[in-house]
Amino acid sequence: MTEEEKKLFGKEAFFYVLGPNRISIHIPSTNPAVCSSYISRLLKWLNTKYWEALKELEKYEDSR
Repeated sequence: MTEEEKKLFGKEAFFYVLGPNRISIHIPSTNPAVCSSYISRLLKWLNTKYWEALKELEKYEDSR
C-alpha cells in the first residue's frame, strides 16, 4: 500500500486504530476522486489481509 500512497499523494496516509473494528484515516488529499480511489484500494487490501489472518486464526485455535 505504501507505494500506491506515494504515487497518489507523494506521502503516506496516517492510520489511527480506534478499536478492533474501527480505524480513522487521514488522507493527504482534498480531491474526491483520489480519495475514493484510495479508499477502494485500501478496502480491497484490508479484505485480503483479513482473509489471510482468518486462516492463521483457525490454525491457532485448532492447535489449542
